[in-house]
Amino acid sequence: VTDVDVVVSSLYDLFECCCYADSSASVEWYNHWLSLAEGVAFVPNPSLQPRAFVTLGTVTISSDAERLLVSCVKVLKDILLRSMHADENNLPTSIILCLARLFPRLPSTKSFLKDMYWLAIM
Repeated sequence: VTDVDVVVSSLYDLFECCCYADSSASVEWYNHWLSLAEGVAFVPNPSLQPRAFVTLGTVTISSDAERLLVSCVKVLKDILLRSMHADENNLPTSIILCLARLFPRLPSTKSFLKDMYWLAIM
């Protein structure tokens, strides 16, 4: 999972350096990347789902962070409530990594920031 984080971070940095923020091509490319990552992250697939959550945490901008945070917490809850299989060990780690990346992008006025503190303590 950490290798995926490095690759996605590098690709995102390259994207930011090469594309103008206001150009329609960069917005279209970003939206496509985000929609692909979302489409894979919320469909059970032991090999792709952890990588998609890492990607979501890296590429999500602040306007999408709150919506994705709620969805990620729901998936994390479902994963932790059911029995863990050997092939799902990376999934909780990748979701927590995604949440850690989404947390700084949240508005500080949101009420669930206290809940995120307790999630971090656990």
